[in-house]
Amino acid sequence: MFDTAPRLIDLHSRTHCVAQGEDNLSFLQGQLTQDVHQLTPQNFLWAALCSSKGRVLATLLLWRQGAEIYIDAPHGMSERLLSRLRPYILRSRVTLLDLRPTHTTFGLVGANLDSQSLHWLPDLPAVGQHDDWHGITRLRLSAHRVLLSGPTAQMEFLRPHLSATTLPPADPWGLAAVREGLAEVTPDSAELFIPQWLNWDLIGGISFKKGCYTGQEIVARTHYLGQSKRRTLRFLSQHPHPVGTSVLRAGEKVGEICACVANEQSQHELLAVVHLDAAAEPTYEAGTPTTEPLLVAPLPYAFPA
Repeated sequence: MFDTAPRLIDLHSRTHCVAQGEDNLSFLQGQLTQDVHQLTPQNFLWAALCSSKGRVLATLLLWRQGAEIYIDAPHGMSERLLSRLRPYILRSRVTLLDLRPTHTTFGLVGANLDSQSLHWLPDLPAVGQHDDWHGITRLRLSAHRVLLSGPTAQMEFLRPHLSATTLPPADPWGLAAVREGLAEVTPDSAELFIPQWLNWDLIGGISFKKGCYTGQEIVARTHYLGQSKRRTLRFLSQHPHPVGTSVLRAGEKVGEICACVANEQSQHELLAVVHLDAAAEPTYEAGTPTTEPLLVAPLPYAFPA
C-alpha cells in the first residue's frame, strides 16, 4: 500500500475529545453505532454518530484509557460533535471535553513501520491494538498507520522527528485512509450518507447486536432488508475533485465524492459513494467542471455477496 519511508506528521487539526464520568459508557452506547462495551484497555473501535434519519453526523475512532473514553475524528468536527452530544447528557454523569488545548496528536505513516530504523519509537503495538508508551497512546490503525496521542508535554520529545520532506504525497495520512477504504465524514459531508453507504459495516464500525441508539431504525432496516444499494468505491483520477463532486455514469449522477487526496505520482485517489448495479465493469466520470474519467481501484475488503 505504501512504498515511501515512514513519516511522522502533525495531526493537531484533528478533533480530539474525551468522555469522562461513571456513565460515559452507557451514554455513548445510546448514541453511537458501535457497542462501546467491547472497548478494552488494548483495542480500539470505529463508530458513527447518526441523526434520527440514520445519516452520519460524525465518524469516530474510540479507545479506552482507565475509565475514560477518548475520541478522534477529522478536522473541523469538534464543535459539531460536542454540540450534538451534550444536549443528550441530561442527568447522566458524563463530561465531554475538547482536548486540543492540552493534547497533541501525531501520525506515523509509511512502509516498514516496524523497522529497526525507528529506534525512537520502538516496539509498536500489533494492528488493531493500542498501548501506553511513556504516557503516549499509540494506536496501530493498520500496517501503515499509527496514531500517537497524549498530553502536549509528553509528546514534545517526538517533535524533532516530524517529517520536513516536501516530496509527495502532501497528505500521506489522508492517502492511507483512502487506500484503506476508510471513508471519514467531514463538515462538507456530514448528514449526506448512512453508515453502510460509507462501508462502515465492512470495517467493523456498526454493531447489529447492541441496543437502541439514535438512527438505529434506518441503519438496521438497511442491514436486514438486504444488500445496500450504495457503497463507497475507490477511484483514481488525474485531477483533484472537491468533496460533493458528482460521480456520473452514462451522463447521469450516480454518486458523490467524499474524499480526494493526491498520491506519490501527484495524481489523485478518491472515495465516492455510488449507486451499484449489475454492470461488470461500469465506467464512471467526475462531473466538475468538465467530465473526467475515473478508474476504479481495489479496496482492501470485499462487498457482501
